[in-house]
Amino acid sequence: MLKWFRSQSSDSREDILNKGYKMSLEFGGNWLKPINERLGKKYPKLSSNELDEFSAICERLRAEAINFINKYLEAKAEGNQQIVEKELQIAFTNWALEYYPWLSKSNIKGTVSQGLYFAWKGGLVKQVK
Repeated sequence: MLKWFRSQSSDSREDILNKGYKMSLEFGGNWLKPINERLGKKYPKLSSNELDEFSAICERLRAEAINFINKYLEAKAEGNQQIVEKELQIAFTNWALEYYPWLSKSNIKGTVSQGLYFAWKGGLVKQVK
């Protein structure tokens, strides 16, 4: 693993994970598609196994994040409580950094925004403050 760090650009493992996770959130033609190929183009020195590892981590985070956001919003809706975006942001940040301490602020914000969008589109969120 140490050889790997020396062989790459100046990007750390955390940087690569954040870039990979951002790729996993992309809309359009890449929506929900594996990130291996795109990440491999950005980091051509990564092995197939490393690409698989990064992809699996990012896909797992994406699924767990959306699940966390949905459960949070469902609990608020069931309790007839107003959904305050800032509160969701804080709750998700605390959860995410406990399990994924490398996750960047911009990826946290993007995840919450995307989670709210899909909850709204699915009818779960009527009004967010």
